[in-house]
Amino acid sequence: MANTHNELVHDAGSSFSAMNAAEWSADLVSRTGVRFHVRPAVPPDEDDLGAFFRSLSPEDLRHRFLTGLREVGQDRLREMVRSDDPHSINFLAIDP
Repeated sequence: MANTHNELVHDAGSSFSAMNAAEWSADLVSRTGVRFHVRPAVPPDEDDLGAFFRSLSPEDLRHRFLTGLREVGQDRLREMVRSDDPHSINFLAIDP
């Protein structure tokens, strides 16, 4: 990960595909002891992410998106896993 704010801003200006994904990934532990792995979402995650959102109840979707969203469409999924946007990186928290 970048050591200074300026390095982070510089890194964010290039596309994610040019970055080393390991620099943006980490194994973490919550205050309550829950272990999880965090990494950037990438295009191959699109199908699994779609399946995950389809498994959620309408109430869970509402809490995750803070709206009355009934389903997560392909356009939104594609945006979530884009790796070529220099201004946005979406992260996944995964049970290791």
